[in-house]
Amino acid sequence: MTATTPTSSENPRALFGIMLLICAILIFTTQDAITKHLAQNYPVPFFLMIRYWAFTMFAVAYAQKSTGSAKKAMHSKVPVLQIIRALILVVEMGVFAIALAWMKIADAHAIFAIYPVLTTALAVPMLGEKVGWRRWAAISVGFIGVLIVLRPGIAVFDPVAIIPLLGALGFAFYAILTRMVSHHDQFSTTFLYTALFGSVAATLVGPFFLANPTPADWGWIGVLCVTGITGHYLLIKALEYAPASTLQPFNYLMIVTAAIVGFLAFGEVPDQYTIIGAAVIAGSGLYVIWREQIRASIANRRAHAEIARPR
Repeated sequence: MTATTPTSSENPRALFGIMLLICAILIFTTQDAITKHLAQNYPVPFFLMIRYWAFTMFAVAYAQKSTGSAKKAMHSKVPVLQIIRALILVVEMGVFAIALAWMKIADAHAIFAIYPVLTTALAVPMLGEKVGWRRWAAISVGFIGVLIVLRPGIAVFDPVAIIPLLGALGFAFYAILTRMVSHHDQFSTTFLYTALFGSVAATLVGPFFLANPTPADWGWIGVLCVTGITGHYLLIKALEYAPASTLQPFNYLMIVTAAIVGFLAFGEVPDQYTIIGAAVIAGSGLYVIWREQIRASIANRRAHAEIARPR
């Protein structure tokens, strides 16, 4: 919720941003199916390295276009934080690729969907944010949802299910650092650091896991690079047309699209525990997002009232 009602001219822009995000989500879940296929047949560091090379070329071109000079975009006020953030992301991508190789796509996404809740929890010690009892309750409910998906104590617990949870934790740290660097650097700088230092890290590890893909799989690696670039580009454009607070709830569509893509590509059918757990996680995450919007709206109204107060 916002303090002001969007004008009719703003609504079409927000709607177009949502449509772009949905297209990005469809591309990302298709990308996950390709990643799953490749991770089941080749070492993850190998094709992750190639994907980062393509990502870096796109990021350099984007920085060149947006700032007029990629070298200029490299000037960061918080370079150490930028590098740490980039390294966390490349590790998280590798971890999630491994999760996709061993798990159903829908199961992995159901557990990974806890990351907004983890981000809210980490914002307390890392950003000094205050979280009220309602959001703490939502965080607790979100973890209950994860337990439903993991179902420990029922039959034999599969330790592999912890992998996407680690990925979600890594992405939550990445999201927190993204907030931190956004106060100091422009987007093109952050984007370029993400690509360059992620590419350096992937290149340092990738050569130890070289593989010899079939011609068909080289094609899939090429498609993976294209989907990664296209998906990120659509995400960037979506954020230009609609605020992140408007777009964030639609990210939970990825759980649904992941289930559909997993079924179409691999014949995977999520069980009742995954469906129920994913619904609980999504519900808790949507509540957290809603409470954060309410909190931001109250803060904005107070700020406007303070400005308007007679001196």
